[in-house]
Amino acid sequence: MPLGTSSGTAGLSVDTGRIGPFDVYAATQLGFAHAVKCNPREDSYALGGVEGWTGCIVAVADGLGAARNSHAASLKAVRTAVDFLRDRIVPGQVRLAEQWTGLAPALVEEVCLQLSPHAVDSYAAVLGYRPLRDVPSRKVETDPACTLLVAAIELDNSGMVELAWASVGDCRLATVEPEGQLNWISAVSFDVFRGLRAGSLVSNAVDSLPKEPHRLQAGLVKLSAGATVLFASDGLTSAIDLAPDYFAEAIREMIDLRVPAHTFGALLDFQIRQLYDDRTLVAVSPFPADGG
Repeated sequence: MPLGTSSGTAGLSVDTGRIGPFDVYAATQLGFAHAVKCNPREDSYALGGVEGWTGCIVAVADGLGAARNSHAASLKAVRTAVDFLRDRIVPGQVRLAEQWTGLAPALVEEVCLQLSPHAVDSYAAVLGYRPLRDVPSRKVETDPACTLLVAAIELDNSGMVELAWASVGDCRLATVEPEGQLNWISAVSFDVFRGLRAGSLVSNAVDSLPKEPHRLQAGLVKLSAGATVLFASDGLTSAIDLAPDYFAEAIREMIDLRVPAHTFGALLDFQIRQLYDDRTLVAVSPFPADGG
């Protein structure tokens, strides 16, 4: 897999390959709620690595529904995050995890700089794929904004897998253990008091960038041998919560069988009432030492 890959703007995008010592699957799909209004997909992902580095970088973002050019904001955010970390990797020297306390807030600061309204609007013009404006809506359009989840997955000196992650918003991180158990690592970043207005939840109350970099969550996790790391946007996390065993088993089986990318993408093809948002899933798993 190329060491810099992203989802672009297509309604459906899938990728599979290897980055460093990891098998990677990625899929993102336009949600029904956006498709019926002829709006672009607001979820994005980006994948990255560095030649000679025993690691992989993944970023997932979800543009806020009422924000202008949120599809461009999410794509710009994931590409910025992956490029930021790639530029700081020197294979064989200090690992990203050892610098994460300072790197995570610096990364978020850089993403915020790149998400200025002018920068995102200009990027949207380059992409050339804009939402239609003749669809009736009661939403008040706001400046470009998105959530963000980014992580570096790296083999340490002992051969253990270490995960350094950072998140603002409701994209979530999980692991699927070899025995099939799914465990969430990150939580939704949400200020319930800001989300309440006149006694009801308002749209876009979830934490986002560039407005709330101070709501950053970050951490370091040592992974058990054979664990698979999952990155999911909020359009998929709700479905996973409804059927965690199904998703865990299906993901493990697909990775073990090395299925084609379009087969992995079929995981996003479900119809569940009220779950009409864009859906994104990235799965990263160490491949066997024998290259199996």
